[in-house]
Order: sequence, then structure tokens, then C-alpha cells
Amino acid sequence: MRRVILFFILLIFNLLQGQFEPLLYDWDDNLLSQKNGAFVWLRNQHNFSFPALGNQSVAIRHSGFSAYDLFNTNQNDFNLKWQQVLSDLSSSDGLFFHTHAEWFHYRWKKFEYQYGISVSNHAEMWFFHPVSLYRIAAFGFNTRSEPALLREINFNAEWFNRFTFGFTKTVHQDYVFGMNFHLYNSFGNLSSYGNRGSVNVERTGDTYTHNFDNISIRIRAGGLRDFYEKDSVGFPSVDSLSARRRLIRKFFLSRNFGLGFDYGFEKKFPNDWSLTFNLSDAGFIYYTRAYTYKAEGNFSFSGIRLEFPDNPIDYWKQVSKDFDKQIPHEESRRGYFKPRSFKTYLSIKKYYGFEKNDYNAKRLKCYDETAPEVKSKLPYFGIMGFYQNLQGRPYLGAALYWQLFPTRWWDVRLTYAYDTFVHNNLGIATKLRIGKWHLFLSADNILSFRDLSKSAGHEIRFGTYFSF
Repeated sequence: MRRVILFFILLIFNLLQGQFEPLLYDWDDNLLSQKNGAFVWLRNQHNFSFPALGNQSVAIRHSGFSAYDLFNTNQNDFNLKWQQVLSDLSSSDGLFFHTHAEWFHYRWKKFEYQYGISVSNHAEMWFFHPVSLYRIAAFGFNTRSEPALLREINFNAEWFNRFTFGFTKTVHQDYVFGMNFHLYNSFGNLSSYGNRGSVNVERTGDTYTHNFDNISIRIRAGGLRDFYEKDSVGFPSVDSLSARRRLIRKFFLSRNFGLGFDYGFEKKFPNDWSLTFNLSDAGFIYYTRAYTYKAEGNFSFSGIRLEFPDNPIDYWKQVSKDFDKQIPHEESRRGYFKPRSFKTYLSIKKYYGFEKNDYNAKRLKCYDETAPEVKSKLPYFGIMGFYQNLQGRPYLGAALYWQLFPTRWWDVRLTYAYDTFVHNNLGIATKLRIGKWHLFLSADNILSFRDLSKSAGHEIRFGTYFSF
């Protein structure tokens, strides 16, 4: 029972969050910023967060259309609205979200090193719209139809735990770098990407022939066979009670393991300029008890012959056999390696707001406990770029950011971002320190709060940690 309660508590706090995070990346002296910046140096000797309190957010990203496009109050018929949406939709439009729930995060300082350990849970999903398939489903498949393009099929769903050990090292006062090493334990994956080929139809008299031209399609599922059982007649089925028990058991430990790493650095230059770079989640997960469906080649068929025997089970088996004969394919239950969708950041920033002669003393204090006391942190502004590889589909972003009022007790950041899913995105974040307690709040795309039906997504983040 305790496992069940813990599992659902984690689900409640395992909230949606976008991968491009300009409100959080490259935030000096912020434990939360270690999530996507292995180089971030923390001033305090010890920093730690608690489960469900350390780093939580809710967000969703989508492109192509909004709720307003379908449900606005103009005089157009609803059928005309969705047809217009379908006409404007592109295969580069889609839906993306990623969850991150920290169970535990602790970082401590020793000489020129900072070490860290953390345990977190992640769920990642993306789905790009297969527009040509949508149009065929809506208007039918005939000789005037555009071909169905299989390359538009691109989706992924994955849920895993991540165990991390890392370090950050001060080489000298102008250069800091860090690395994190990850052990992944995943309990499920369903994906299809890298497909190619097309499907079209030809008519000869009263016969319609479907042509599969140079197709290559692959669908993979890893770790999901544990949820299936065979029923009394030999068909796979899912028992809800046993599936829940297995899901909870696999949530804590499954047979699917992987390795990965992060690498990042900050290099300071004369005249108060700084360059940062970070590579996150470069690695793989190996899935056991897997299933892979793969079809390749050129072939065509003119329909499936249906028989209607007395036994309906035999009927469905006949349909399956006939379809398999027409569409040659392979099915495999061997395990497979699934690469992680790595992310990269690049940022250039400039510190300002203090006398030039004080610069070296102030920034040295960030990395050396023996340096003179710093009465306030350094304000800065900069520009950053972002790239994530969604297995053949790029997720790109760029942002301007401005760090205001950086004191020991209060920080404010303003950002203006533009990415694949959300355009003209204005965000604001603040971090408040009360004694040893740090509180972080942020919200992006704030201009769209005026009309949520037109919004392409929002992120609201809450985080807290302690330092001493």
C-alpha cells in the first residue's frame, strides 16, 4: 500500500514541462539551473532539495492550430473550421512535452570541485502531425488524393528514472566546466521515426489498387510486453489489476537500463563577457522484452478477401493472415538500443553595473572561498540558442535574457524567446532567498494569458531548495 501511495504522489508532482528553458538556463548560483547547465557553480558549501519541492513545473507546447481556431464564435460552420485547420496544418507542426520530478538533489563543495548526486523521474513524449494521413482519413483515398507520406510518422513516448553523479571544477577564475554521468532505468518506450516511402491509389475499371512505393516503416515497443497476458483462447489481453501492480513495480526497477552524460563549461573573457555551452542527455537506453514491426519494399494489393465463417475468432485470424501475405514484414522480439534525444545550449552574456576595477574581485568570489566578500551578485544580459534532436526532427529555440536586481536575497530574469512551438514568448522569473531557503517562481508566454484559447503553450515553474 505504501508503494501505491508513493507512486501516485510522484504522479501528481510529475508535471509537464518544456525542454527549452530560457528562464532557467545559465542562472548564476542556482541549484535548479544545474538541470540544464552542468557548469553552474554554487556559492554555498551544501545545497539540497526535497522530493516534490525541488524543481516542479507545468507546461505544454504545440504548434499548427489553437483551440480558438476550432471554437471561436464567428459565423463559420464547425466543419469549415476544422477543414481550414487541416488545410493550414504542416507535418512540421506537433505536440511536445517532458516531465521532470526530482526525488533528491544534493551538491557539496570541496576545494576547487563541487560534487552532486540526484535521483529524478522523467517522461518524454512528442508527436508530429502526419498531415497526409489526416487528409486521407477525412476526405477518403481516391485517385485524386495526394499520396500518404510515411516520413511524416514521427512519435516517441518514454518514461524512465535517472540516477546522476556529477562534478563541477574551477580550472581558474576564468574557466569552469562540469560533467554529469547518468544511469537510466526505463519501464516503457513506444516509438516510430526515420520512416520513408509513400502510399497511393490507382483505378483500373472498378478495381482500386493501393501501391506501396519504396516504403520503410518501423514501430518499436520496449518494456511493454510485461503488461500483456494471454486470455483463455490465446489472444493477448491486459488485466487492469495486474497491469497496475506491474506498473508500480517497474516504476521503481525494470530490466531496461542505459547510460548517458552531460558536459558544460563557462569561459570568461576580457571586458566582462562570458561564453557558456552545455550538452545534456547524450546517451542510450537498452530495452529488453521488446517488439519491433518492420516492413520494407515495393508492393501493391487490390483488397483483402474476407470470409465469414461461423467462428468469429477464425474470421479475424483469416483477415490477419491475408493482410500479412499482401504486406511482407518482419516481427522481432529482440532487444534494441534507443538513443536519448540530446539537447544543447549555447549562450553569450555580458556582466554590467559595477566599476571595472571591482570586476575581478567580484567574479573571483563566485569560485574561490578565500576571495573578498561580495556584497551583491552581478547583473548581466545575453543571448542563447537551443537545439534538441527529436530523432530526425529539430527542436530549435533562441532567446534574449536579462538578469535584473541580482542581490543576495533577490534575482529577477526577463526573457524574450522564439522556438519551434511557441513564438514571441515573453517570460519572467524570480528567485527569493530567505535565510537558508531559496524559492524560485517563473512563468512564460505571459502575454497569451489574456486569451488562453489562442495560446501555443505556457510554463509555470515552482522550485525550492536549501543551502548552508
